[in-house]
Amino acid sequence: MTAGAHAQCQASTRNVQADRPNPPRRLVCGGTVRQTIAGVLWLLLVALAMGCGSAQIAGETRPPAALRPKGIVVLPIALMQDGTTALDVAARSSDVAAWLLRNTDLPVVGPLEFTIQRPLDEVRVVHGDTDLPEVAAKLGVDLTDWVVLHVLVTENRATYMRDIVDERKKSEGGTGKTFRKHGIDAALHVEVTLLDPLRGQRLAFTMADSTDDPTVIPTAGDPRPGLARAIAKALMRLQTIAGPQLQGPPGRRHRGEWLVPSMQALVQYKVGELPPYQDTLDTFKGTDRQLRWFTVWDRFAPNTATADILAATKQPGLLVQRAMPPLEVGDVVVQVGSQPMQAVWQFDRALRACSDAGCTVQVWRKNAMQTLTLRWPALPAAAIPEQEAP
Repeated sequence: MTAGAHAQCQASTRNVQADRPNPPRRLVCGGTVRQTIAGVLWLLLVALAMGCGSAQIAGETRPPAALRPKGIVVLPIALMQDGTTALDVAARSSDVAAWLLRNTDLPVVGPLEFTIQRPLDEVRVVHGDTDLPEVAAKLGVDLTDWVVLHVLVTENRATYMRDIVDERKKSEGGTGKTFRKHGIDAALHVEVTLLDPLRGQRLAFTMADSTDDPTVIPTAGDPRPGLARAIAKALMRLQTIAGPQLQGPPGRRHRGEWLVPSMQALVQYKVGELPPYQDTLDTFKGTDRQLRWFTVWDRFAPNTATADILAATKQPGLLVQRAMPPLEVGDVVVQVGSQPMQAVWQFDRALRACSDAGCTVQVWRKNAMQTLTLRWPALPAAAIPEQEAP
């Protein structure tokens, strides 16, 4: 091929590539197939050397490099599952907020503090889809520099029937006993999105897929631990792509460790068209109602002493599970400063607003209201022990 012909071929190739950034056919000028393959292999090696071979999630969007939010608004989690109740939404949303408290240093605003005005899976713009702008001033929050977290969970269930062989019988020289097992497999898909609070613009996005057997139900604690793990998996992926940007400034005092949220607030929570669980409780009387109430406590705080449950029932607030002087086990934190306490992230925000002289706290202790002063100094995240399972 002459130099002129080669230049003409290269110009033709550039024109085609300019019109079609990803052409299905490649033009090879003046070379053999072997040379072309060698060139492609070389490009792949260069891509791997530049880090292009790392694991990626299709559709994943990393946050802008300049993103440094001052807080996170947790929208009610969108559980697209049959039989979802308002209590389920409140519980999973609280789990998401608790995860953020453990893994970031940012203040959090959660669903118990505002209401939404659209279906769970359609809420995106805080200014318009919620009443948070109206209550933000009361909360002492300027949403301008905050981000919004939206979690969507979808589930696809499939029944199965399996033939199971008893390997013990088989190892003894027999033919093996076969029996049938029926069950349900659930494919869980969790999407996590960070949004701009003013316009609902997507700032970051990731997802995670998991499987679960919803027929395995523990006697106490989370009724769907597999679902909790799936949500945590997606949140950990968000931490992978945006962790340093969501860490926030140091100096947190407390992040809700060893505090149980107000059960009254959770059972009275209403979201969208889902009625509060309080309506179900009201259909029971006497002992049956009490048993249902204890079931709610077993969901959020298994093995809680009956006396502590009764105390938290008389004075709704945050139940203290571990001594944190001057707080004692069994105390119910009713108010910090002028703010009533319903959720652990409220406690964290209230302590952030404390002066060096401390905060005045109203505590229900031994059937009487007491006034305490918390003078907890700011602590780095590493100095706060991770909360153990109750």
